[in-house]
Amino acid sequence: MGLQRKSASDSFNEIASVRIELRHTDPPIWREVEVPTSITLLVLHDIIQAVMGWFDYHLWEFNIDRRKYGLAMDEDWGGTPRSLASHVRLRDVLKPSRTVIDYTYDLGDCWEHRLSVTDVRTGKPGVLYPRYVGGERNGPPEDCGGISGFYEWLEALLDPQHERLLKRKNGRTNTTQMRLMSCRSSTLSAASPIGGTLPECASPRTHNRDVRAATG
Repeated sequence: MGLQRKSASDSFNEIASVRIELRHTDPPIWREVEVPTSITLLVLHDIIQAVMGWFDYHLWEFNIDRRKYGLAMDEDWGGTPRSLASHVRLRDVLKPSRTVIDYTYDLGDCWEHRLSVTDVRTGKPGVLYPRYVGGERNGPPEDCGGISGFYEWLEALLDPQHERLLKRKNGRTNTTQMRLMSCRSSTLSAASPIGGTLPECASPRTHNRDVRAATG
């Protein structure tokens, strides 16, 4: 006999564990959350933004089994048409044991995230979901140039001479220094508790310096 279809009330009480990892980071920057499977992909986007420390300034998109989900756009620039993330629930894309979801934030800096959804189960009574479970290391700041730019700023932060090198002779702070100061305040702060064809993302660089101290 086949499995019985879940009732609506059962599906709304169902939760899953989601591990979110920012790809190409070494050591890895990751978070784990527990979420109801009844949430839409749009709400999942909001959760990723909160736990990773992003500010939702840029375009974003999910890629699941070669299908793309995001916000409505006037054009898809010749790429695969995008389904509305607000019309699809997480439970609609889940596989029996483990589901892998790719999420890209900021189609310019191209922050690629890999989501692993596992352990679908009934939620505990009295527990509010979504719930932040844990994670390691502070995420990058907005607009710092993607993975390559992020590690360049971290290397500069570890250089005791970076402030002197980034100041102009007249003593005023230049644009590069302002971005570096923003990067410092964001990367060293505590982690938050809780459209078109994608451009080719910058490939990760090989780093010779230890960045663990800078990423927390």
